[in-house]
Amino acid sequence: CSVLIASSLAGEREDAVLSRLLAGIARPLQIVAGKLLFGALVGVTLAGGLFVAFALLGEQSWSRLPLLLAAGLVAGLASSAIGTLIAVITRDARTATLVALLLVLPLVPLMLVSVDGVWDTLFHALPLEPSRELFNTVLFERDPWHDVLVHGGQLLAIATVAGALTTRLLRRLE
Repeated sequence: CSVLIASSLAGEREDAVLSRLLAGIARPLQIVAGKLLFGALVGVTLAGGLFVAFALLGEQSWSRLPLLLAAGLVAGLASSAIGTLIAVITRDARTATLVALLLVLPLVPLMLVSVDGVWDTLFHALPLEPSRELFNTVLFERDPWHDVLVHGGQLLAIATVAGALTTRLLRRLE
């Protein structure tokens, strides 16, 4: 979601669509909210699609599907918020895409090993690690509610902070 949203918002900025929207019919908060909702929709779609694909391959607990879709929504929101922030900081769509990829791809393999210190803080400041922990909790824990609230809260905090920063930076373009 981060790469998709970063490239789309940066592309709109590069093509002057964003400046026309800000000058006329849309407020920065509306633009950011639209991008976040689109990212959340992508997250829900991916989570649901993966669940159904794995259900075809083996037995799945269908009672977890609503919780998994909610996890996809929250993870999509947080990832999209990081994508909007990257788009506003960078100047064009190619740069935004490259920055988003270079931010995400090196961290994914590192999530498989235990890290401490600065890396642990970085993993929890970005939506990758809280999303992984949230999905693991939803899928594999017998009583997931406490951990779902913790990790879901982390993702909502990431989405709120990144979305607020993006909105503030977009106001400077008005």
